[in-house]
Amino acid sequence: MSEGFVEIARRPNYYQPDGVDAIVMRLDLRGWLAEHSGMDVVGSASEIRSESASENPDAPTPAESPTLDRVPTAVSEAGACT
Repeated sequence: MSEGFVEIARRPNYYQPDGVDAIVMRLDLRGWLAEHSGMDVVGSASEIRSESASENPDAPTPAESPTLDRVPTAVSEAGACT
């Protein structure tokens, strides 16, 4: 998909009244950062966050950022939400 996003699930008939499916996507931030910055990204996610916060004091802290780890995913053998 575009910009490194990968479809991980679909939510059938999510958008009403037309019944359009919602596509749930995921982005590998380390890979995206490495590709778009031209540099290797090394370090844990917390190290990357703390470096970003020191460079930009107005950047959101992890407590203010949404946690995608808590989003349940239902994937069948076909790779789509059932």
